[in-house]
Amino acid sequence: MVAKRAISLLVFPAQFKKVEPLNIDELQDYNPELSIQTENIILANNRELYAIIIEPKKDIKGTIVIFNGQNAVINDPRKLKIFFKMASDVEYRVIGFNYSGTGKKKITTWSEKSLIADIEKLVEHFKTNKKENLFPIIFKGNSLGGAVAKAGAKKFHRNKIPVYLWNGRSFTSVAAVLAGYIETLTISGHYSHKITIKLANFFKPILDYIFSFYNWGMHAGDAYLEIPDPFKHYYIVHSSEEEKKYKKDDVIIPYSASLAANLKVQQQVNNFLSPEIDEDTPETLAYYWRRSKVSWHKSSNAHGAPETELFSEDNISSYQMFCLFATQYVPRHWQQYNNENDNSENCQHVCR
Repeated sequence: MVAKRAISLLVFPAQFKKVEPLNIDELQDYNPELSIQTENIILANNRELYAIIIEPKKDIKGTIVIFNGQNAVINDPRKLKIFFKMASDVEYRVIGFNYSGTGKKKITTWSEKSLIADIEKLVEHFKTNKKENLFPIIFKGNSLGGAVAKAGAKKFHRNKIPVYLWNGRSFTSVAAVLAGYIETLTISGHYSHKITIKLANFFKPILDYIFSFYNWGMHAGDAYLEIPDPFKHYYIVHSSEEEKKYKKDDVIIPYSASLAANLKVQQQVNNFLSPEIDEDTPETLAYYWRRSKVSWHKSSNAHGAPETELFSEDNISSYQMFCLFATQYVPRHWQQYNNENDNSENCQHVCR
């Protein structure tokens, strides 16, 4: 039981995070042109899912669901400002939510399945309440939020409910992250040696067995592989060898634990890319489709930096890439997808 508690707390420490209540009147000052509401969605076993919904007052183009990271809450004013900016810039409904175990001051989330179940309940709630233009849906997550988003997207596609995935600075598994720390000997993301690589490779399956035994393996890389290619996108923060002398990159998720270092993911990317796809994609988005590396232009930790402060070699921010993804790629692909599946009873029932 002690090990089970420790692993739950290590992976999901927000269970003990202090959560301040949101003041709707104060939030409205961020942008009076947007509609705001909060909802408490009651789940089983006295658990609650707390969500904030920010909407344009007309012509909603779809829904963006934002997944919190390991120790994040939607009650953070910095996150809320980003939510408002996003809803205004791309004209989507933006839903942020706290996982149901957040802020309980005790361990109530005993496995990754609880986090995945939260997103299923959230989407089902808004489908039931017939939100206008719920689809297309984009799952957007960073770090732990990216891993949960990948697992959730995989499950939705298995159930014939197509959702898009925007994944940033996330990992392939919990064991891969911890093994990455062994490889680098410190939380830096820079150093590695033949000996440390051997040590990491030795301990990784042991760590994976332990965390999987306690239902916290979080094999997000496997989940990513199962999501259809046109629906998924990711980026990392990883500088060149020369730049690493003065940049810290992502110091929380080692490169060896990222999707970019997963050979199966890279093979899938290479198989999917084609001249036809690139020609049909805006240049800045084509850059992203190639999964090019997003560099960090400051010397501090890039893991928790806002996407507005992450820039590619072409000086395009990750946030700008996302806006292009949401406003140009997704609407075009969604229309194409619905045209191809127009005779599908399931798609008409679920997606319209």
